[in-house]
Amino acid sequence: MKRASKIVKCVDCQREFPRKQLNRMLRCHDCALDKVEAVSRQLHNREGPEYEKWKTAMKKAIGGL
Repeated sequence: MKRASKIVKCVDCQREFPRKQLNRMLRCHDCALDKVEAVSRQLHNREGPEYEKWKTAMKKAIGGL
């Protein structure tokens, strides 16, 4: 017998989906695309929390050489 897929809520929009339809961060397809767009916008504009996280990681990487 096949087991039924577990129903899980998306962490952003709180809609329910089968677990297999969510990514590893538990985001649905629409919310995942919105997140990618928001992060790329922050990196392009060089401002925002994701840009600061990226900048800190780059400084650590360069300093570690």
